[in-house]
Amino acid sequence: MDTKKVWQSKTFWGAVVTMLSTAALLFGAKVTGEEQIAITESTMGIVGAVGELVGFVLVIIGRFKAVKRLG
Repeated sequence: MDTKKVWQSKTFWGAVVTMLSTAALLFGAKVTGEEQIAITESTMGIVGAVGELVGFVLVIIGRFKAVKRLG
């Protein structure tokens, strides 16, 4: 079975955005379904970019800390 991290899931971020939108409604803000979709897609883009950046940094650090040379 193919797996992914929870923060890579559009369903997870959609639920988070929906929860925050609902909370915003309680405080008088109005958020449409289209805005929720746009926010979810933007959040996924940010999370993906940050994840890739962290991965890149870890690869570089790992290479410098490696004990054996590449052959």
